Amino acid sequence: MKTAQQTESKIPPLFIVESFKAGQEHVSLSTLEAVHALRVRRLQIGSPIHVTNGTGLLGEATITSIGSKPESVVARLLNTVQKPAASIKLTLATAVPKGERQSILLDMATQLGVNTFVPLDCDFSVVRFQDKMRDRWLRIIHSACKQTRQLYLPEVKSATTVGSLLQDSDQRVLFIYGDQRGESIYQVAEGIMSPVDHILLMTGPEGGFSDAEQAILSAHPGTRSLCASDLILRTETAAVALVTLAAQLKHQLS
Repeated sequence: MKTAQQTESKIPPLFIVESFKAGQEHVSLSTLEAVHALRVRRLQIGSPIHVTNGTGLLGEATITSIGSKPESVVARLLNTVQKPAASIKLTLATAVPKGERQSILLDMATQLGVNTFVPLDCDFSVVRFQDKMRDRWLRIIHSACKQTRQLYLPEVKSATTVGSLLQDSDQRVLFIYGDQRGESIYQVAEGIMSPVDHILLMTGPEGGFSDAEQAILSAHPGTRSLCASDLILRTETAAVALVTLAAQLKHQLS
């Protein structure tokens, strides 16, 4: 019997080339991706690879040229396939946790299928999102996408508040926020009466949402509260728990 590791080793590694388009004969990896291909994956001329532009296009290719200082990789495309996007989009709006806990949140939530990240500035937030964080967030997201072979790269939006986020009045958006006093996933699923093509999850800082934010959430029509645990969770744990439950909800609604 083949082990999971043996099976995985036969799947060509995935690289992200955002300029990649259907109809190209060759594709060049960025310096960062080339370094990963040559130094980490130890690929050579003739090695098969997969490439994606992050919008669902998958290319099967073979390395034809390798350079160094700086590293470069050129591959010849053999076949391209456009994969469809998920029928229900998943957005995570979350307070920003401290330090490396941001990395844990982004990595795990990306693996679980989040399509869009929105940093949430809450009344009790300790860390506020800054634009200089964006590049680091995207690097973490890209790495998680390559690991899980996701062909649609999640987007990182600008920071916003609870009130501003809820201004979207699209009836096909299901707003869900984390709350210890909230409903179970089964109650939320049973209470959905209209079609949904977008689930927007909100999780606050470890101090929770303020009374003012809670009032905004409670007053917004159609917003549901979801209990991920009866314990007080860290921000990144609460976010990942909500995303996990929402992923199950997507299967029921699709």
